[in-house]
Amino acid sequence: MKYPTTLFSIAGISNYPVSSTQEPQVIEQFNLGTLTAVVEHSTTKSTFPLLLSNAHTLSAVGEHLHCVPPSGQTQPLRFASQALQRIGKVTEISYLGNFPYTYPNNWEQSYYVDAQLSQATVTQEVLASIKLLHRTQRGKQNLVDLSAHDLPKGSTYFVHKVGYTTGHTVGKIIETHTSVFLNSTTVCANVILIQGWNPSTKRKHIFAQQGDSGALIYNHKEQVIGQLWGISTTDPTLAYASHIRPVLAAVEARFIY
Repeated sequence: MKYPTTLFSIAGISNYPVSSTQEPQVIEQFNLGTLTAVVEHSTTKSTFPLLLSNAHTLSAVGEHLHCVPPSGQTQPLRFASQALQRIGKVTEISYLGNFPYTYPNNWEQSYYVDAQLSQATVTQEVLASIKLLHRTQRGKQNLVDLSAHDLPKGSTYFVHKVGYTTGHTVGKIIETHTSVFLNSTTVCANVILIQGWNPSTKRKHIFAQQGDSGALIYNHKEQVIGQLWGISTTDPTLAYASHIRPVLAAVEARFIY
């Protein structure tokens, strides 16, 4: 299976003028992230396509969202203006914080969510390509409600992600419901903790870096588990993700199949 990243890659650069010349521009600061999925509103009959990613990425990009080709560079990034394709307009539909959610046959708990939507402004042809890409890599977008019962003692639960910066990586679920302290006063509840893993060397490995935020987390059956939003500040091989159902519920969205 191939893991292309082009249509998963998003960056907002609306605060910077895009030159009409063919000369590459130096863009020293912008939020870079990864497209989570193409979704639609779950509470209305509207089927207008929306683009889902992290709130901490989309809230900082300005009005428009652009697709950025893989570069293999570190910042400052140099892109020709023709390479930056506008794919969406950022909306105010977002949620950043602990969201109360109740799973079937369970009690209400708080789940950390970092999600925001953009209206898709790409052509039908490009949008169809994005849908096809997700359909190819995610099967039928089956959702998995990951719990501690899925991690019996001595077992290993492997997951995957495709991000803008590091592409396809593999990890192991360490915790399904852990608390992450962003600072002395902010606690992210019921977060999925992932240990990056190299299957070849059977050693710890980088799972994600800046620019991978928003990537889908899925298992070997290509069932969706969560949405990546951060990495550990003390151990670069550890990454954090939100459970996918609370993410979709918080922004009232569902996957387009």
